[in-house]
Amino acid sequence: MNCDTTGARSDRTNARISVPINMTNEDQPEYPTQEESAAGERKLIEDRLAKAAQIRSKGLDPYPPRFDRTHTSVEATQLFEYGEIMGTNGVGDTEHPKTEVIRVAGRIVARRGMGKAAFIDLKDGYGLIQAFARQNTMGDEAFEITGLLDIGDIIGVEGPVIRTRRGEISVEAEKITVLTKAIRPLPDKWHGLQDQEIRFRQRYLDLISNDNAMKNALLRSSIVREMRSFMHDLGFIEVETPILVPVAAGAQATPFQTHHNQLDRDLYLRIATELYLKKLIVGGIERVFEIGRLFRNEGLDHDHNPEFTTMESYQAYADYNDVMEMVENMVAHIDKATTGSLVLPAIEGVRDEIDLPPPVLAKPAELSGFKGIPDPGGRCAACDGCSRRRPHRCRALLPAGRLPIFSLVLSYRMAALWSSSRGLFMPRMGRAPCHSWSVASGKPGGAR
Repeated sequence: MNCDTTGARSDRTNARISVPINMTNEDQPEYPTQEESAAGERKLIEDRLAKAAQIRSKGLDPYPPRFDRTHTSVEATQLFEYGEIMGTNGVGDTEHPKTEVIRVAGRIVARRGMGKAAFIDLKDGYGLIQAFARQNTMGDEAFEITGLLDIGDIIGVEGPVIRTRRGEISVEAEKITVLTKAIRPLPDKWHGLQDQEIRFRQRYLDLISNDNAMKNALLRSSIVREMRSFMHDLGFIEVETPILVPVAAGAQATPFQTHHNQLDRDLYLRIATELYLKKLIVGGIERVFEIGRLFRNEGLDHDHNPEFTTMESYQAYADYNDVMEMVENMVAHIDKATTGSLVLPAIEGVRDEIDLPPPVLAKPAELSGFKGIPDPGGRCAACDGCSRRRPHRCRALLPAGRLPIFSLVLSYRMAALWSSSRGLFMPRMGRAPCHSWSVASGKPGGAR
């Protein structure tokens, strides 16, 4: 734990908790029991319900259906900064610049009262902005609403954007509208949401409390969007194939089983998108891909989920060299589009820095001897402790400076090479030779 023996800093963005270094076990604060915590939460809920009733008594709806927001927090800040720049050039109010009246909305994450003034930090989906409410600006009756606000409430604020005496860009509130009166309190603001069970079961609390969780959620959406755009630009056709299938094929996995009442037959949730995509190649669609959910009734832990998302593609008249080049370019395109860089920073204890400009993946000539062949005892000579009982790609034999496909969570599916041995090549139906690959979001349940 980081300790600040100099006391808490006044800057609200860098606030710390001051903890004495020589604190003994006897001096440790007594944390409330589970029963005490539950009683305290019930008291907070009762207080907030009473405030909601007070808001209604004023003729206001604490849960209105809509609010006409004109600017996000980021847009409001940019609007004021533009006005300041214009002011330095002699346009507008050069001494006390302010914008026109705007409307912003967000969740209250901090609140500070100072007599006839209140400072409220609002967080929306784009950032943070301060609302500055004063009694002499809002009027006595309108200012009373600030006393009924709590952290976690969602409000709308109407007024111009100004800069306070301490230099904080703020919306000077002329009117405050309660949009959602929160009944349950948010997690502790200093420690965030630490309970892993709650983080996984109540994702909305995780998104509210942890900035990294929100960042990852938005990043995943950007990655999928850029992946889809990249494939479309290459002429691939996106399709949707059946999720309920009569035969769970295309992989080795235990399926989820259900029953169709109208047809009176058992069906399965798909374990792979492979077969239907191959049939589309047979039908004459030369480039096809699908981003979809798969379901495997197998292992479950923090790294393996019985349902997961994959992107799988098939391309006619191409071999694995073409697919390899496509994957390299796609990974580089996604990284550049989502992060603005082609360098993945190193993660301590996990991997070194990765420079992504193609080529970054091992080429066929470099992969000679890359397969680890286990001895009769089932032990690979290259991998210490490896127990795979069939040929496999072995990290120990990987050439320096190259990444194996599976290090990027990419799995090649060389259909033209190995699917014929399973009776899936279907040469009599005239399917063009093709290669495929897939990328999984997370790890599927069980072994792959």
